[in-house]
Amino acid sequence: MNDQTRVIGMYGMGGVGKTTIAMNIYNRLLEEQNCFGQVICVTVSKDASVGKLQKDMAKEVDLNLSLEQDEFEKSKLLLQALERRKNVAIIMDDMWENISLDAIGIPKPSKENGYKLVVTTRSLEVCKQMRCHQDNIVRVKPLTKQEAWELFVDKVDVEFLPEVRTITVEVVKECAAMTGNNDISEWRLALSHLRDSSEQNMDRENNVYKCLKFSYDCLPNEQFRKCFLYCALYPEDCIIETSKLVGFWILDGLIEGSNRQHELDQGQLILNKLKNHCLLESDVGNCWVKMHDLIRDMAVRITSKSFMVEVRVLLTSLPNEMGEDLERASFMGNDIKEISISPRCPKLSTLFLRKHFYLENIACDFFVNMQGLRVLDLQGNSEINWLPDSISDLVNLRALCLSGCENLKRVPSLAKLIQLRTLELAYTGITELPEGIEMLVKLRCLNLNSISLRETIPMGLISKLSKLQYLKELEYLNISFHCFSDYSSYVGSPKFNGLKRFTLIVGGGVPEFYFEEPFDLNKIIISIGIDSTEIDISIVENTEVLEVVGFKGPNIGVFSCLKYLYICKCNNLKNVFSSSGLLQLLQNLQQIVVADCDELEELIEGGDNKNTETPITLPKLKRLEFEVLPKLKSIWRG
Repeated sequence: MNDQTRVIGMYGMGGVGKTTIAMNIYNRLLEEQNCFGQVICVTVSKDASVGKLQKDMAKEVDLNLSLEQDEFEKSKLLLQALERRKNVAIIMDDMWENISLDAIGIPKPSKENGYKLVVTTRSLEVCKQMRCHQDNIVRVKPLTKQEAWELFVDKVDVEFLPEVRTITVEVVKECAAMTGNNDISEWRLALSHLRDSSEQNMDRENNVYKCLKFSYDCLPNEQFRKCFLYCALYPEDCIIETSKLVGFWILDGLIEGSNRQHELDQGQLILNKLKNHCLLESDVGNCWVKMHDLIRDMAVRITSKSFMVEVRVLLTSLPNEMGEDLERASFMGNDIKEISISPRCPKLSTLFLRKHFYLENIACDFFVNMQGLRVLDLQGNSEINWLPDSISDLVNLRALCLSGCENLKRVPSLAKLIQLRTLELAYTGITELPEGIEMLVKLRCLNLNSISLRETIPMGLISKLSKLQYLKELEYLNISFHCFSDYSSYVGSPKFNGLKRFTLIVGGGVPEFYFEEPFDLNKIIISIGIDSTEIDISIVENTEVLEVVGFKGPNIGVFSCLKYLYICKCNNLKNVFSSSGLLQLLQNLQQIVVADCDELEELIEGGDNKNTETPITLPKLKRLEFEVLPKLKSIWRG
């Protein structure tokens, strides 16, 4: 601790090792007697009171408070006793909420009194409330699987046989401590016992379970808890896209707001709270979240009576145990070839049946007794070519996700699904828009990316979209156009102006989004496909992202809102920007990536006449990347 640091906060999930670190700090400070006049460590705990903390602190400074009943009087006496001491280090372990140092009688750490405070907690918010500067907040993360394995091997000090190693890796994954035994049967039994205790017979008094569940219980309300438990539907170690997760929360009815933006804001608030409580982990850009294995085990345990989660367990058929009390179910990534049951699940609101690569048939009556279903995810079932008509009667359905069902040729009538908000049909084999799509008056998101309409109707695709004019609530559209005439016709129509976000792919080929920045829920994207021979994009003035792949023309237009520009395989381009003056219009540009353009000689044309060229300033540019440009001579000769 340097002289400038007064308060240090450590936060992390329950059981991750915060108390162990705090005790190590305590012992180290005791050994280094020249640093502090006194080192004090108190455990706050979940149910701590001001009176209890005053008693613990008084004991550390040999102050008798037994005759004093009033907390205010106790705080004055304790403050006086502590102020007589200088250079005191105080460790407050396991803090669950903000606690006033004044109320206890602890002097505020300052340079004058030499006090230092270390706080451990599960919540980032508590660190901030205790006035920890951002630079002095440390998150204690779980060990990676490799680190856990290395530590395990170091402590066990046994050379494992290959067949034993396979099982011990799984033991480490379940976070167990074992003695050094090289008998495969004992390790197999140990693994079985661990899995039984964590998935079936977990004792509610189990210390690990209680430790983790405290964080869950301390969430603000039932809405936060339900949103957290929803994450248990995803597989272990699954990277969950945050925008998709919040979308499912909204579609399932866990979040309801006065408008779409209000719902999204609520979702972000809940995500932040779950991350701050260390119940979810996230990347730096907050583009995805994931659950630690133990946290997920705890969530699965809590939901055992209302959820059914059988993901990536090689199921060949759906369980017959799907019953009337089932609220949410996930069977992702199994080996089911046929669904022949007709379960009675009137309370079921979310059903994840994605990525069954061998699934070919779903019984006609499978959905008959699922009238409460709101979210149906069948994405990635590449072998299925038809869906049962019973889907047409799911009148409460809000999301129908079929993307990646490559052999799906037909979608049943959607006319009755008037509650539908999201329809995902990307990369399916359908050849025409579903019957009744014009009745989906509440539809907000429609994904038609890379469907085969453009193959069977090579020109005039826009005429097939006439039904979309009825979709007045539509906010997001993802669609492919065969040519620029279709594209221009659509973006010039009144119905295009109501979109808040869109992905428009013009021409053939599949786009490769090449940007480091995550696209949030309101970003606007245009992608130009590999077979394009003409380009005129100025009609869409608010475009923020432009990806140009395989464009054969000599010039690319630009516009002021552009933030991300990716140009690839445009072999006739000599330059990207025809003048520095044109580039000056791009004051919002953050990333430029140019790759595989054989004839490109310079990024900005000209620059010889210094009297006429405008100085280039791109104040927001963060990334400029060039790859495989064999004839590149300069960025700008100005």
